[in-house]
Amino acid sequence: MEMFQKVIIIDDNEIDNLIHSRLVTELKFGKQVEAYSNGKAAILHLRELLRKQKQTLPDIIFVDLHMPIMDGWAFIQEYEKLNIHLYKEIPVYILSCAIYTKEVSKLKSNFIQINFVPKPLTVDALEEILKKHSKVALS
Repeated sequence: MEMFQKVIIIDDNEIDNLIHSRLVTELKFGKQVEAYSNGKAAILHLRELLRKQKQTLPDIIFVDLHMPIMDGWAFIQEYEKLNIHLYKEIPVYILSCAIYTKEVSKLKSNFIQINFVPKPLTVDALEEILKKHSKVALS
């Protein structure tokens, strides 16, 4: 399996973070995995990278929708404000057990590529993501 250099997973469920991080690592989908328990922590980290280390921005982000402190919707709104797309195109995948038609309409963005993948992540889902983003993935 080809891989991304850096993967960020944002989910308040620590067990899901652990399982998804292991899957990403064991399948060599991502060389480096960072997990955050809420959107705010991830936004603070991304702001810091923009200030000091743009070259270490992630290649792909997975974010759960329903979390305390800052949920997935608020994360996407704040993420757009960072204007990361000016430096790097990073696909964002909504990672959720359930998504409703009404919520899908919120996924439109002018600046970022937003996708959906059911929770939990699977080998097949990761392979499909790699196929879709093969120009971004590294050998």
